[in-house]
Amino acid sequence: MSRSNYGALVIAEIQARKYFPESARARGSTGAVGVAFTIGPSGRVSSVSVVRSSGVAELDAAARRIVQSIAPPPPPGGSFSASATIRFNVE
Repeated sequence: MSRSNYGALVIAEIQARKYFPESARARGSTGAVGVAFTIGPSGRVSSVSVVRSSGVAELDAAARRIVQSIAPPPPPGGSFSASATIRFNVE
């Protein structure tokens, strides 16, 4: 699998596990969280950090939990580092 295909798979996993914290939704909080992460040789997320806060601590924490919850296959080349923006919008 190419690195770009693997990246698309990882983003799809993040989107599939995305949730909106109910208490933040009830308050009408919205925002976008920039996260950077690394996936190790086993396919587990070995590190995740917020690189751009939404300004809402609950949304930032949810973004970290979402990324930590993904379980892609082992990455090509043994590790994979990327960043993504997770958007929380009331729909």
